[in-house]
Amino acid sequence: MATQDRHSKAILAALLLSGAAGLVHEIAWAKLLQGLIGSTAHAHAAVLTVFMGGLAVGAVIFGRRSDRREHPLKTYVRLEVLIGLYSLVLPWIAEWTGSAYESAATAVAGAVQLKFALRFVLALLVIAAPAVWMGGTLPILARHLISDLASTRRHVASLYALNNLGAVIGTGAAGFLLLPALGLHPSLALASGLNFAAGFLVWRVLRESRTSEQAPEQTEVPAADEVLASDPNYGPAQFKTALVCLALAGFAAMGYEVVFLRLIAMAFGSSTYSFTVMLMAFIVGIGIGSGIIACVRVRRPLWWLAVSQMAVVASLVLVTPFLERLPYFIGLARIALQDTPGGFEWFLATKAGLCLVFLLPPTICIGFGFPLVAQVQARSLS
Repeated sequence: MATQDRHSKAILAALLLSGAAGLVHEIAWAKLLQGLIGSTAHAHAAVLTVFMGGLAVGAVIFGRRSDRREHPLKTYVRLEVLIGLYSLVLPWIAEWTGSAYESAATAVAGAVQLKFALRFVLALLVIAAPAVWMGGTLPILARHLISDLASTRRHVASLYALNNLGAVIGTGAAGFLLLPALGLHPSLALASGLNFAAGFLVWRVLRESRTSEQAPEQTEVPAADEVLASDPNYGPAQFKTALVCLALAGFAAMGYEVVFLRLIAMAFGSSTYSFTVMLMAFIVGIGIGSGIIACVRVRRPLWWLAVSQMAVVASLVLVTPFLERLPYFIGLARIALQDTPGGFEWFLATKAGLCLVFLLPPTICIGFGFPLVAQVQARSLS
């Protein structure tokens, strides 16, 4: 039992490191692709598109494979190593892609829109592979750790919240510390080191599991009737409805991210700082929302899923007047801090804090969605 607890802690630590590394990569990618795309706003949009799309594709591909494999953790270790190695050489891949664009652009010299589309597509291709690999990490670890069908929602929410905690740390560190102090290449190398560390922790778990003479302790899985005895008896229509709702909510959330990024740019300018603050607001809110779901017992997840989506709309209506006055509040902070020692740093922190406070209500409500859908979909361990 002690060995199993130690292994679980090591895997959770790997999940935290992986979340931190992923967001350092994302912010560094946005900085890297600015030179290729030629526009900060379009670079941010490209990274958001590929990162979230890659996570979705990777979750589907590797999540299904993990259900069919006896040792899915082997796949996890390979994914972390691949992400780390690819990110180490990514600056040279981007440089080569830029040279390839210059060669191809001569053929469409007069077509400005076509040239921009070519740059955008090349940028997407540069970071597509590691985004897909990242998407497979959380489902694999979740599949390994969750053996009790009745607690699927709680475990998924807890893992999601922990991964988001690592992501918050990585986002803040990358945007406010690593990139300004170290630059692009060292930041990518440090993030790759976190990927290698996460892979090493899980590799040690695999090695100890192989050398242990004791068979792994299996958690008794309750029967389906027992699991669902106190929950509504959902059918295929409800399962599909939950998935459609999650897809539409994800589509809306990506739109919110782009809009919020433009709003925050009024405070920070179209820069790495604005991208960092937007990501931190979303990740903190989603993590808090997932943590709340992990701490409460939900008997009617589909009903609460509908309530959570209406709460997103209501919270957006409530915070919109404050977001409209964001430049005014920032101006007041500038006046109050202009003669203060370390005034710029305090001003930067105040701007970030204002943005976080205004964006937290809707993002917390967004964070309710995924673990609730996970509970609806948890019909069987197969």
